[in-house]
Amino acid sequence: MPADASSREPVRSRARRALRAEITAQALGLFSERGFDAVTADELAEAVGVSRRTLFRLFATKEDIVVAAFDSLGDEAVAALRERPAEEPPWPALRRALGTAVDRLEQRPATFFELHDVIAQTPALRRRVLEQRDGWRAAFAVELAARAPGAKKKLACELMAAAAIVAFDVATEIWARSAGRRRLSTLLDESFERLGSGLAGQ
Repeated sequence: MPADASSREPVRSRARRALRAEITAQALGLFSERGFDAVTADELAEAVGVSRRTLFRLFATKEDIVVAAFDSLGDEAVAALRERPAEEPPWPALRRALGTAVDRLEQRPATFFELHDVIAQTPALRRRVLEQRDGWRAAFAVELAARAPGAKKKLACELMAAAAIVAFDVATEIWARSAGRRRLSTLLDESFERLGSGLAGQ
């Protein structure tokens, strides 16, 4: 019986990933309680029991500690898009690929709502999230172009990738503002349906 992905991952990598996750969780609590700018790197390092040097070996910046919570969402969505059937139209393929991110967020809504509040109150974090989303958009566009090669398709691929990110961000924003009164998957479906009416057949 083949080992799953987690068991194949080197022990050192698993330990690093676990420590990053622990630091992010601790940081969110502190940032939510006191504000992002009010918590220093030294205070954060002390709270999680690591040195400042270790903290910045794991994260390039303090902003990355928060934004790292989204890193795997984008990577998994891009990988899911790559694995969608070649004959599937690109717009539905994007929606299903983003379903991986939706599933993860719906498993831990309280964590996302806390994260959303910290980001909303911190301009530097909002800018960092926009940079991250731009990376997602570029990666989606590359995958879409690989599914439908041709110079004339490039504009459509870029537009659909950008629209998919907008749909995701609007859906998660409404989900957070309403404290999860509606399912995120439903909000994303509706966002894709409204945007898709202008993208169908591209």
